[in-house]
Amino acid sequence: MELTNKTENRSRMRRMALGMAAGSVGLFLLAGCHIDMWVQKKVKPQTPSEFFADGSGSRPPLAHTIARGGLKTDEQYFTGYTGGQMQDGRLVGATYVETIPLAAYRAFDSDKHKMLERGRERFDIFCSPCHGKIGDGKGMIALRGFNSKRPVGNYHTERLRKMPIGHFYDVITNGYGTMTPRAFQVEQADRWAIAAYIRVLQTSQNADPADLLPEKPHTMGAPAPEAAKE
Repeated sequence: MELTNKTENRSRMRRMALGMAAGSVGLFLLAGCHIDMWVQKKVKPQTPSEFFADGSGSRPPLAHTIARGGLKTDEQYFTGYTGGQMQDGRLVGATYVETIPLAAYRAFDSDKHKMLERGRERFDIFCSPCHGKIGDGKGMIALRGFNSKRPVGNYHTERLRKMPIGHFYDVITNGYGTMTPRAFQVEQADRWAIAAYIRVLQTSQNADPADLLPEKPHTMGAPAPEAAKE
């Protein structure tokens, strides 16, 4: 008899526990049924609004304000050119810079070797698949059937060898022909580093023997044998 009572008590406790758990879940679900935050009046992006006088829900930035990190006073560093304006999606009247801005050097602690090494690394990653390791326009994408009215750029043409270095920065930033803009992938300083490395490639494939040291042109500037012995 005593064993039966214990069994019934255990069953009763179990049912009570299950009931309390079910009740808690039910209260939780009922609390979640409120959708006030969901259905409240709000302005969605790019939708009209009767609240503002111009009828637009999206608000323009306040006049004379600049977003944090958006101040760009060094025109040459951020654009690669001076002057000019956009007309029908094209830059008109601009003058490309002939030299790399100082801000680009400072980004690499004014170390040219560090800048060129970074440029080589970024070039190999982002540019060589189309333009090739030496910039001759014979990257694997071009060799494997890339079809375009304008072939992949070859940096060793006379036209591009004479092109100001700002042109290459601008093309990396905004794209050119079938090349899409790379600004979303490559930071400003890295774009200048790539442009500098392109100049190195151009020199390497169009070197003039007259530029070598006259006393020992075959050494390419290596130390003299006497100095090496010391």
